[in-house]
Amino acid sequence: MDRISIDHRNDPQSTVKRKKGMRDILKSRIFIWCFGIICSLLLVLLIFPVFRVTDDSMEPNLHKGDIILALPLKPKNGRVAVVRYGSVYIVRRVIAQGGETLDIDKNGNIYIESLMVDEPYIERKSMGVCDIELPFEVPEERFFLIGDNRETSIDSRSSVLGCVSESLIEGCAAICIWPIKDIGII
Repeated sequence: MDRISIDHRNDPQSTVKRKKGMRDILKSRIFIWCFGIICSLLLVLLIFPVFRVTDDSMEPNLHKGDIILALPLKPKNGRVAVVRYGSVYIVRRVIAQGGETLDIDKNGNIYIESLMVDEPYIERKSMGVCDIELPFEVPEERFFLIGDNRETSIDSRSSVLGCVSESLIEGCAAICIWPIKDIGII
């Protein structure tokens, strides 16, 4: 008996089935990718708050309009904090904590407990707007915040803002996520 070999590759029905199978696989992979991206975005937005920088007080490190992701980290010296100030959020750097004494000289150098603070993130030091008496002891459970753009920043050097309590700090800025050219760790 002769065997008859059937080549299914040229069979129109099997070609249709094969194409339909490939389409189904592609659709399911696209669905999985989209679902994963949406879940990731929701997770990030719900757990890690996103804020827009509203002024130029953090120039040159953060610019007005930048969008940043904050993490629920404990504020400490050198970290960039997002602070709820009335109905707006402001972004400033933590310089000193409760119980620490700070001083600022006429050149804008900051001293904590008589030791000069190394500030590689500052472009130009300045005394800026300062109506507090120096040296200044930060009250317990408060934080002294200063903007990186010392000449224009309204911060803890001014009685308008003063020192802030931890309850007003929404988180510490960790990543700039917009604009694309500025994406990176803060």
